[in-house]
Amino acid sequence: MNITFRQLRAFASIVRHHSFSKAATELHLTQSSLSGLIKEMEKNSWILDCLTVQHGKFI
Repeated sequence: MNITFRQLRAFASIVRHHSFSKAATELHLTQSSLSGLIKEMEKNSWILDCLTVQHGKFI
């Protein structure tokens, strides 16, 4: 399955802010909704296998 524009936008916001909570605020989503988008992205893509997520931040 392909990455959606919504998932890509969410991912970019998290990377830019280094924070799920700030990204969720920017995107007008709850943190739970944002996490769901990223989880779906993880299931359908190898891209997040290259990153480590720890305490809500990409490192």
